[in-house]
Amino acid sequence: MRVVRTNNLKTEQKQSLHRLWNQVYPSRLSHAQLVDFEKYLYELKELEHHLLIDEAEEIMGWGFRFTRDRERWFGLLLQEELQGQGYGAFLLNRMKAGEEELNGWVIYHNKELRNSGQPYRSPLGFYLKQDFVVFSDVKMDNDYISAVKVRWKNHKT
Repeated sequence: MRVVRTNNLKTEQKQSLHRLWNQVYPSRLSHAQLVDFEKYLYELKELEHHLLIDEAEEIMGWGFRFTRDRERWFGLLLQEELQGQGYGAFLLNRMKAGEEELNGWVIYHNKELRNSGQPYRSPLGFYLKQDFVVFSDVKMDNDYISAVKVRWKNHKT
């Protein structure tokens, strides 16, 4: 596996990421059409993509960094069959490089379902292992997501 960093996605890459998003994330976060997904991406400022590519040139994971309210934020998606094998940490560490901090929203419960009907497992434990701090008093609860804010800080600089 290798990581490819880019600021501009090709059409085929957007299509692959749209499918990955809708497979991995809870159904309430789905983007029904590719154009909806593209609109979401377009609204992110200073967007940078990190694509986890396998030997067959398929996208198996995706990390993205962006700026929101003068803070650096991220998202991370990984094909389910790769979870728990170190690929998420590998991709996340590549995204941490050169950053002072990264912020994210993490679903903190296991009540959500994916489009497939399978349960969505909260990745909160994963982020705790990756040195993120949970801000349990900073939550987002709306029709789309119930999440808690997490932050990683680079203590080596």
